[in-house]
Amino acid sequence: MKLCILRARTSQASGCALLSLMCLGSAKTVWAQDPPPPPQPPTREADAVAARRTKSTDLTPNEPGKVESAFKYIEETRLMARLFNPTSGWFIKAGGMTEGNGIGLGGGYRLPVAEGRVDFGGTASFSRSVVGQIAWTSDAGADDLVSFNAQVAFRRDALQYFFGLGPDTNDALRSAYSLRSTNVSGGTTVRMTKWLSAQGGVGFLAAAVRNAAKPIAPMTITLFARDGIPALVDPPDMVIVQGGVVADWRDALNARSGGRYAISYARHQDRNGTGHDFGATTVDLQTFVPMWNKTRVFAIRVLGVQTEARDGHTVPFYLQPTLGGSRSLRGFVRQRFRDQAMAMLQAEYRYEVNPFVMGALFVDAGQVGRSWKPMNRQNMQYDYGIGLRVGYTGGVGLRADLAFGGEGPRLIIAMSGVF
Repeated sequence: MKLCILRARTSQASGCALLSLMCLGSAKTVWAQDPPPPPQPPTREADAVAARRTKSTDLTPNEPGKVESAFKYIEETRLMARLFNPTSGWFIKAGGMTEGNGIGLGGGYRLPVAEGRVDFGGTASFSRSVVGQIAWTSDAGADDLVSFNAQVAFRRDALQYFFGLGPDTNDALRSAYSLRSTNVSGGTTVRMTKWLSAQGGVGFLAAAVRNAAKPIAPMTITLFARDGIPALVDPPDMVIVQGGVVADWRDALNARSGGRYAISYARHQDRNGTGHDFGATTVDLQTFVPMWNKTRVFAIRVLGVQTEARDGHTVPFYLQPTLGGSRSLRGFVRQRFRDQAMAMLQAEYRYEVNPFVMGALFVDAGQVGRSWKPMNRQNMQYDYGIGLRVGYTGGVGLRADLAFGGEGPRLIIAMSGVF
């Protein structure tokens, strides 16, 4: 019995000793761990992450600037359409002049009629250029496949330039003239699909070459009188019959995607028997490639015009295609090159500054000649530059381009886009 009690006490003491050792070991293990590190100050990367998280949860819209708000108001209220293109009544007319003849300003009145509308209007500029027009246009609703138009127009372009014919003309031979013309025409448009249409028409053109209104250069009539320039002395009256096809799938007039391909042919017949019968073929291909949700656009244009006179006939010089100016070779003065044919390539990279302002980087290349066949890369004229466009989907209202190369640099301010 005593032996059993002694064993029990010995076992109990051993258990207590073992438990004490275990607790002591555990305590030593806890005491052996490193103390927790002190809190670290936030880093720049952490601040940036926190700022991005805060911004992503902030749903307050950005406040537009004054300029952006003004253009947004103009577009939403259709202010420009009400001032310049109303359904009826008085309206403002601006532009309409050929390049270099000043900014045309004027007005008109629109009269709705049973089959469409009639516009009476005119513009004038400080350069003494004048345009007057009476035009009728038939109603062209969404379901109308055929529309008609007719007009009588008189214009006086007070200042035109002439440097001679061909690709090798010299700027030292710059001369000036004015051109008066009366045009009576009528035509029709057949809409075959939403984006494809055919056009045709007939017209009468009477022109007269006169001295320029301002003597800023020698007069063309005097300087080139003995050079046999076609129709310089005796311009003919002409009947013009024309037709063409247009494929237009641009998203807007001030396009950011889509394209417009147009091919047309016009036959000019001399009614005075002075030897000026000819045909003119025009090819105009425009493509707009959008990127980054249409905030970047590659705009490319190929334009070619070729006139071909009947045997023994010539093309009047003022109806021959030209290169140079604000919408073609921008590094050259307007009408710098002139001949029976021309070819031009334009490329622009347009980038959005805000919804109503776009910047642009551009390149132009082109040349003139007797026809398209002998043209080659060695005779091309080039220019390049930067620009800014202000406008909306309906068009460009103001454009500034700075062109280098060619005979530049040249600063261009215009109230229209290039293409």
